[in-house]
Amino acid sequence: MRQETRPNGSFARSHRALAALLAVGAAIVVSAAAIAIHRRSEDRRHGWSSRAAWIWYARAGKKPAPLRFWAERDLALERVPERVEARFLVDPEFALFVNGRRVASGSCRPGDALRVVDLARDLRPGRNRIVIEASSPDGVGGILFLAEGPGLDPAAFDSGPDWRVARDPAELERGEGRPAIVWGRPPQYPWGYPRLPAR
Repeated sequence: MRQETRPNGSFARSHRALAALLAVGAAIVVSAAAIAIHRRSEDRRHGWSSRAAWIWYARAGKKPAPLRFWAERDLALERVPERVEARFLVDPEFALFVNGRRVASGSCRPGDALRVVDLARDLRPGRNRIVIEASSPDGVGGILFLAEGPGLDPAAFDSGPDWRVARDPAELERGEGRPAIVWGRPPQYPWGYPRLPAR
């Protein structure tokens, strides 16, 4: 006569634990998908299509202190299109240099529209260097930078972890510095979705 075997208590508990883990994993995947769909919907609603992220020199310290630093992105171009439209916002103060030439400067605040500069005349085939000198009286701020043009890879310009930062521009000239701190993509407090420039 054959004896029926029943799972012991530890097997049943393991089975229930595995089922619970699978349920939690499925809930996380569904939630992530819902968040991504909502994010894409909000990006479209605000006219935002770039992968550029807000960057800065360092996370805010406990005590406000003046900060001045340089952020740099080196990139290579096979050819330079007739127009390379850079859009950026540097909060609070900045100067923008392309291959050593100052092309823009000023100040920005949350809620401002993105600044627009055509970089085509200052770019060249081969290696190019974009440098932003940023300063803040209390050490807090953000840089968002992107560029578009016919035949350009936007990711080559997008602000993000590929940008390097240093307190001394000579460090960047020597290929030193460190990766920028990334606050995150828009919408990001306190800037939200920056206003797009008027067409």
